[in-house]
Order: sequence, then structure tokens, then C-alpha cells
Amino acid sequence: MIDEERIVTSATLIPAGPCGRRVAPSAIEGSPINADVRRRKIIESAYFHAERRGFEPGHETEDWLRAENEVDSEIIFGVLPPDV
Repeated sequence: MIDEERIVTSATLIPAGPCGRRVAPSAIEGSPINADVRRRKIIESAYFHAERRGFEPGHETEDWLRAENEVDSEIIFGVLPPDV
């Protein structure tokens, strides 16, 4: 299980997504997506990453950060609708 409280997410830049762009975390602030919805989407995505690799232990942080990057990219580029 992912220990969400221990994961640090305040990096200077969000890692580049599939399109190779890097963005400041402030780009997510002010988004129409509720913080609880964002967190739920990250949890769901991290779970699916873990599932794809057979829940092999030791990759929880990697799964979380990858999921966070994916969800934040979807928010920034308007893939997630505001009413999710």
C-alpha cells in the first residue's frame, strides 16, 4: 500500500509527460479540478500501475509519481473535464 503522507510532491518542476513538456506545479493550482478528485484519480492510476507489474513491492513511490504526473498532465491539458 502507498504511504501517501510520506510522498513528497513539491518538486520544482513536474517531470515531463508523454509530450515532453515540463510545467510548474502552480499551473495546477486554480484548476477547475477539486483537490480530492485529483487525489482520487492519482490513487486510482497508481493502483493500475502497480497492478500492471503484478504488485511487486518496492515501486510504490515510482507508481505514485508516475500517476501524479499523468493526472496533472490531464488537468493541465484539459483532458479531465471539470466535473469529474
